[in-house]
Amino acid sequence: MSDAAHDRAEAETLPEDDVIAVVLRQHATIRDMLAKVANTAGHARLQAFTELAALIKAHERAEQSVLRPVGADVEGKRSAKARTKEEAAADEALLGLDGLDVDGSDFRDRFEAFRTMVEQHAEAEEEHELAPLRDGVPAEERVRLGQAFLDAVGAPR
Repeated sequence: MSDAAHDRAEAETLPEDDVIAVVLRQHATIRDMLAKVANTAGHARLQAFTELAALIKAHERAEQSVLRPVGADVEGKRSAKARTKEEAAADEALLGLDGLDVDGSDFRDRFEAFRTMVEQHAEAEEEHELAPLRDGVPAEERVRLGQAFLDAVGAPR
């Protein structure tokens, strides 16, 4: 299983705006934020969860508009559909967390299931979408895709 440090180290081997590097850095940030939500309490946990939810929604939007179409061409529509299905399940789990007492046991239990779901999805993405992009898409095109991904997320460049 990958972790945030591994994702960052792998991203460092690529051009900064390469879509693979961009997605890996965001996966690292999401993993860090998942840990922060799990390891804080009260207002700090609520704030971390709110930030995490916003990032995940923006990240998924960018994946759907930029990464998924290219991934379907390179890896196949079945893989792209599987990632989209995983994201839909994570969205549903995220909605189930919204409004719960962040210090309650129901939130903690549901959040751990959500965390596992998100981490498994990131792993599947890295294996089934990013790895084939490295071999199947020229570096210049990956940089163009990375810039489009950042624009879709709304990230400053």
